[in-house]
Amino acid sequence: MESGKHTKPGAVSLTWIQVRSDEEAQEVGERAVRVTEEMAKMPGFISYAGFAVGQRLCTVTAWEDPESPRQLLRGGAHKEAMERALGPDFSVAFQTGVWVPHHLNPMWVRCTACGRMADFERRAGQCHCDQPLPEPPPYW
Repeated sequence: MESGKHTKPGAVSLTWIQVRSDEEAQEVGERAVRVTEEMAKMPGFISYAGFAVGQRLCTVTAWEDPESPRQLLRGGAHKEAMERALGPDFSVAFQTGVWVPHHLNPMWVRCTACGRMADFERRAGQCHCDQPLPEPPPYW
């Protein structure tokens, strides 16, 4: 899910939960839908991706700054999901964290006129061939 913002992420929240069964995985998925619906309306939200590696269910969420993810702790679907994960008899383990980028490499965009890639920011939207570069996609 993306917000359409072209903002460079100022933080990324990473989470995972190791489930014990398909039933637990399904419950996590259903809860994730509700959490993402709420997140999409939060200030600072940029995008979200969820994926599974075996029984480990993971999320990567891009934020404008490292304080924005704190909104998730105030209530709603995320707080309910955390209470379920911390409660008795659910999952094997989980971990969450907010990471701040050390550095972000350039956004390279392909010129539609000459076919070369160019660093959009450094070239100020102009290709080496002096043609305008297409609008870059969101960072996340």
